[in-house]
Amino acid sequence: MQAALDTTATGGVALSFTPRAPVTFAVPDTLGAVQVTAELNLDDFEGAVSLLHHVQGARTYDFFTVESGTVRQGRMSGGERAVLDDAAIEPEGWQTFRVVGDGTHFRGYLGDEMIVHPHGEALGPGTVGLRLEGTGTVQLRRLATEALQ
Repeated sequence: MQAALDTTATGGVALSFTPRAPVTFAVPDTLGAVQVTAELNLDDFEGAVSLLHHVQGARTYDFFTVESGTVRQGRMSGGERAVLDDAAIEPEGWQTFRVVGDGTHFRGYLGDEMIVHPHGEALGPGTVGLRLEGTGTVQLRRLATEALQ
């Protein structure tokens, strides 16, 4: 993977990632009810970018994935992927994606608009992270995690 700091068209700074293979970043904190926010530009990326939460290990976690004009919210459980809700979006330029995992309630946002809202069994507290799978460059201007309780 190649990473660099870039100056954006508006004069800001963004971290650019060019993955050569699937890569996952995770924070070491264990959180229960959580909100994860990422400000991304995917214009030069072909593939999937996922916000992960309640990560129990490499094969069990909740996800909010942006890929090819679709967002999907769901769970990877024992290596089996289950999509709980999805929605079409118009990916263009800098966009803010946010996912909330709070007990049995899950919500996904594009900007301030909730676009998916599935329900499912609660996972125990876990870590959060970002997963990149594809080719090209992902620009990341902000990644934030907030404990909700």
